[in-house]
Amino acid sequence: MLEKTGSTQDDLVRLVGEGKAVSGDVVVAEYQSAGRGRLQREFVAPPGSALLFSSFITPRENKGEWGWLPLLASQAVFAALQSQIGVEYKLSLKWPNDVLLNDKKIAGLLCERTNSSASPGIVIGIGINVSMTKEQLPTPLASSLTVEGIPAINREALIVSILQNLTVYLKRWELEDQKLVQEYRDISSTLGSAVLVEMPGGVKYQSKAVDVEKSGSLILESGEVVSVGDVIHMRADE
Repeated sequence: MLEKTGSTQDDLVRLVGEGKAVSGDVVVAEYQSAGRGRLQREFVAPPGSALLFSSFITPRENKGEWGWLPLLASQAVFAALQSQIGVEYKLSLKWPNDVLLNDKKIAGLLCERTNSSASPGIVIGIGINVSMTKEQLPTPLASSLTVEGIPAINREALIVSILQNLTVYLKRWELEDQKLVQEYRDISSTLGSAVLVEMPGGVKYQSKAVDVEKSGSLILESGEVVSVGDVIHMRADE
């Protein structure tokens, strides 16, 4: 556990590159001064208000199928949160790897492939808004467990549960468990929703999200298959 660092993600990627990290290693911090999310967005939370950590995994060698891993990681976080807060709260997943509570983002993930030829794998960065106040949240679309009325949770127990779930889900994926995709569909708030998808480079698609492939790609009703993009859930009047 680090009291302060620039980014747990950068720390662990560097350790992997230097040959100082093995599969299963985790870096946890109370505060990140240079945290980042998907698409290089800044992620900063007051000290002690969020669960911030990165984990290194080395999946099986078939890298062509690694596109599911961001979704798999979000499934592991979803399951851990649900076990901690109970099924009565409205948790769901927003493609590709955000966790929503009452339709607001409370957790985000960043998956980054390492360049180490000696230890090819993925560093998974996870940030969960635990006790941030409404004023501390980065956008009106975000929330925290505290803001949503969730009693204080044990952050150490939560991270242990996430890592245990990640191990279980990764094993199921490596064994080609066909139920994983359907389980994701069942807890996705993106599928069945009208969405605006902004692609790298600025191209935008507005359609309905209808399915997800085992490669992790999102299928739109208009025919596009999206592997990388930023998704906005549209309201019925938009």
